Amino acid sequence: MTAAAVSSALRAIRAVNDVTSRLLRIVVTALAGVMLASVLLAVVTRVAFRHSPPWSEEIALLSFGWIILLMTAAGVRDFSHARLDSLVKLLPGGARRAADRLIAALIAGVGLYLLWAGCDYLLEMGGSRSAAMRYPTEILYASLPVASVLIVLYGIERVIAGPPEDAPA
Repeated sequence: MTAAAVSSALRAIRAVNDVTSRLLRIVVTALAGVMLASVLLAVVTRVAFRHSPPWSEEIALLSFGWIILLMTAAGVRDFSHARLDSLVKLLPGGARRAADRLIAALIAGVGLYLLWAGCDYLLEMGGSRSAAMRYPTEILYASLPVASVLIVLYGIERVIAGPPEDAPA
């Protein structure tokens, strides 16, 4: 592949990833507000009336599940995911960049596996309903395939571009 083709592919991937990253952060912020309101309502009603609505826990859990998985994908994009880099730090510059790209490729590969497993589980659990609200559990279980697609996209960006310039060395 020529340098121009790689540069063009990277621009296209970054454009898509910039949009998905912005949307991801908006969705996560909204979900955090929903989760906070649900937990607050549960606490207030438990204290005031000694009984909280049974659906408040489900709403908080649903929001939390989506937040965790979406922010995992964001961590791949921002290069802020948990990693042990003691050995990578010992490598000289070129080898360090190659190791970072290999790690990104492995992360994208894990994202592909999670996509496959998440879709399989989503199909397996199809038709299930939550206990209190009776919403289709596919709403909760879709979070893994959605986050996995983002992990793959962000991992591919990291394979092509390498770590960001401001990434810890």
